[in-house]
Amino acid sequence: MKLLKFEFTKHLTKFTVIFTSVMLLISLGVLVLQYAGEGTGDAALIREAQDALLSDYVNDRETYDADYADYEVRLQEFEDAVNTRRMSGTWYTVRLQSKKIDLDRYDDQRLYRDAQALIKRTEGYGNTVRTVVRQAYAKIEEIGIQPGNYVYDYQAALITKYSPLTELEIPVRNVRGWEEFFTQKTPVIFLAVTMLGVFTGIFVTEKRCRTLNVLRICRNGGCRMILTKLVCTGIFSVILTLLFTLTPLIVLALTTGLSDPGTVIQALPSFTLCPYRITIGGYLAIFVLIRIGVFLALSLFVTVFGQIAGSEIGVLTGSAVFLVLSYLLSMADLYSPLFPLRQFNFFDGAFVTLFFERYRAVNLFGHHIGLIPCAGMLLLGIIAILTALSFAVKLNSPALTSAPRFRKKKTRTQRNQTAAPVMSMSLFRYELAKHVLHPKGIALIALALAAKILISYNTFVPSPSEYERIYRDYLSDLGGEITEMQDDYIAGEEEYINASLAEYETAYDRYEAGEITYEEYRTLSEKKNYAELVQNPFGKVILRQSYLKGIQAREEGYRSIRYVYEEGILRLLFAGPDIPLLLLLLVLYSDLFSVEYQSGFIMILSLCRKGGKNTFRAKFILCAAVTTILYLMFSAPDLFFFVKYYGTESLSAGIMSIPDLSSLRWDLSAGQYLLLFKLACWIGYLILAAAAASLSLLAKNTLTAAVVFLGTVFIPIFLDIFGIGVLHSVSAGVLLCPSLLNSCLIQYLIYLAAVPALLLTGRRKGHWSS
Repeated sequence: MKLLKFEFTKHLTKFTVIFTSVMLLISLGVLVLQYAGEGTGDAALIREAQDALLSDYVNDRETYDADYADYEVRLQEFEDAVNTRRMSGTWYTVRLQSKKIDLDRYDDQRLYRDAQALIKRTEGYGNTVRTVVRQAYAKIEEIGIQPGNYVYDYQAALITKYSPLTELEIPVRNVRGWEEFFTQKTPVIFLAVTMLGVFTGIFVTEKRCRTLNVLRICRNGGCRMILTKLVCTGIFSVILTLLFTLTPLIVLALTTGLSDPGTVIQALPSFTLCPYRITIGGYLAIFVLIRIGVFLALSLFVTVFGQIAGSEIGVLTGSAVFLVLSYLLSMADLYSPLFPLRQFNFFDGAFVTLFFERYRAVNLFGHHIGLIPCAGMLLLGIIAILTALSFAVKLNSPALTSAPRFRKKKTRTQRNQTAAPVMSMSLFRYELAKHVLHPKGIALIALALAAKILISYNTFVPSPSEYERIYRDYLSDLGGEITEMQDDYIAGEEEYINASLAEYETAYDRYEAGEITYEEYRTLSEKKNYAELVQNPFGKVILRQSYLKGIQAREEGYRSIRYVYEEGILRLLFAGPDIPLLLLLLVLYSDLFSVEYQSGFIMILSLCRKGGKNTFRAKFILCAAVTTILYLMFSAPDLFFFVKYYGTESLSAGIMSIPDLSSLRWDLSAGQYLLLFKLACWIGYLILAAAAASLSLLAKNTLTAAVVFLGTVFIPIFLDIFGIGVLHSVSAGVLLCPSLLNSCLIQYLIYLAAVPALLLTGRRKGHWSS
């Protein structure tokens, strides 16, 4: 017990408390920004109007029907007025006459639309579940009864799970707060970063303080010490998980409000097809337990990896690999070779909803296993393996009492004969060898590059959908400058599609009446099938024609306006930050300066002739040079897959030929714009590399520098990745992937001002100005 108390005291430092508090406050602040509109007076009025209307539907159906009939009359009058003014060319705004609620952004139209959507979903729940059961029976009839076959067992499980739910009644009322709570992703990101900062030093602290050898010869310094550290990790992990998971309920209670937790979970839109008959309160308990288990595994991974690696850089490297693999799995689509493993990535496991939004199973060598039991066994196995590995690493460590090895002492003559001439190394070469060109650094670069190649392949591989193929063929046929021939082709194709659909409407009746032969009917049917197949892609072509005509009509006189298939360009521009490269820079530069402080070598450097400004300059030259080389290496896979799958024909088209980039209003070719884009990305990576090095100089501690970098840079990026854009305006991801170069000037100015400020502060507090 004394050991456990000592471990708590040792790791519950001022940094841990402040860092955890800051992460929790920022996490709650992001939620407040997301749901700030729900706490206004207008939002309260909307909720009251919705509740009153649904109460009338449940308790006084005659009043509701009369009000709804009156609303339909008013809606028809409103639509007639809009059409009349449109036909007459009068475009001033016409408002619906509202009786229930009349706000700027919410009126009777939206009120009844929301109410009808809720009524349809709740009252149609039984039909939705019965459809799942019927489809399962149909699939079994198709394949036959085959016990032991995965497809058969899965369909049988669907019938078993969903048949009892066909009679489940869902109350017709708004269930507020819980949908937002169970589907929010913000706390997961902040909690993961917090655990990385808290648990990295559990074992690393002893090695950094040089007390590990002393602990190994102490009575309680072996297995008891390891057990104490693991128990401390588990307790900290549970407390942090509960703190970050449950505190958002306070925010939601004050904004959206929290409905009765006794309601069935199927009342929430995301859990309509949940196969388990549980209440929201019951699911809350399960939700918290699963998240505790997932983050307990993460905390043990960080702790045990720190024990194995023995340094903050080792923990950061292992965490970087883990995050990249989880990110790859979470982003894998249906056609990716990684898709079968997607259900076992960290992010989806921490979000929990994947396991309960519908019934899922795993095909394990042809056998059917439910996803929840499979994931549970996997999670328990990971926790057991990590725990056993921690003891195994300690027990297999070399004994300190083993007899020292003695080598035969060489004579002076032998030493003189074998001594090699000493070659001096420049500061730059020495720093390069120390931080990059060592076996671990090279292996890390190779690993990050392999992850980058996988991400690039998944980013640029063309969609296999028939819709996209037809659209691409249309634009390829229309490629080149806009001419009358292209307009004639589009007009002729549009006429053919409309005629084919119109002719088939009466084709079957004419065939039954004997007016046309079967061959004629089959020809009309084939034309109809073709028209239906190309109708939607061709609709995009017509929109593109209208857009290009509008661009040509402008007074700016943009050049090289043409039909172009821009999918490859858009994927390159909107791919997002290069996560493997960013993690690699974090690992390489977090100890660029702090290693001198933590090793005590700074006292020697401060006395050396070249230990001040020269070393400082060499480190930042190294930072710029290595970042540039790595950026070129990591850009190569993107360019390779871009050219392989999309060619270079689109690069000569004017950038204004692409509707998604029309806000630029620049008279450049796509190739010229991509060149500027890559240059801007390079500057962004240089800025963030300098920021990582500056934090290392300022913090004088690798872990502190890395954690601050993770919190300020990675959190906004991951929020953007998961669709939470509240921090997008200050996100470093805008620097690393400035898709629209005319809208990122503010972010560049912010970071360009922050890096010199960090440098000046670090040099003023350090020894590098001597």
